[in-house]
Amino acid sequence: MIAWLCAVGAGAAAVLVVASGVVKVHRPRVAAAAMQGLPFVLRRPETAIALGCVEVAAGSAWLVVPGLASGAALAGLYTAFAGYTLVASRAGSEPATCGCFGSASARLGRSHLLFNCVAALIVAGAVASGPRHLFASDHIAAELVVGLQLVVIAFLSYLLLTEFSAAFAAYGTKHGTASTHSRSQEGERA
Repeated sequence: MIAWLCAVGAGAAAVLVVASGVVKVHRPRVAAAAMQGLPFVLRRPETAIALGCVEVAAGSAWLVVPGLASGAALAGLYTAFAGYTLVASRAGSEPATCGCFGSASARLGRSHLLFNCVAALIVAGAVASGPRHLFASDHIAAELVVGLQLVVIAFLSYLLLTEFSAAFAAYGTKHGTASTHSRSQEGERA
């Protein structure tokens, strides 16, 4: 049961990273602008396109041929995302933007850090428990159900990383738990 949950979670993580990669290739300027924690030469649209291609390749590899190499690549991406989230969220006076899905409105925060760490651990768990091909059934209905599960979990993850972070930030501002940055902006306006 745990192995199956890890496999489905890793599949959803792969679908999510493929979607993020496609968006980076399609809208590289937003992703490049979000790379605040990187040296200036790396904050370029070409870097975002290259990262998007790596994301598409790693996620697709896991979905097509789940194994040690594709799992290491996918877990490595999520570990790198967690590291970047940690660095970027501490760099500068303004909260860093996500840019993962072509939107500069989502801010990096604890939810991104936690999500990326959990995704890396789930992928590692799927590799450790013996990677399984999610679409190996003889029944098309079973494969459609698994595919639907992956898409739904990936979409919920997308909402967590984009909409939830914005809603939580707005809630915190309204209820006195705003970040130091938000409070300093309010002080400057007064």
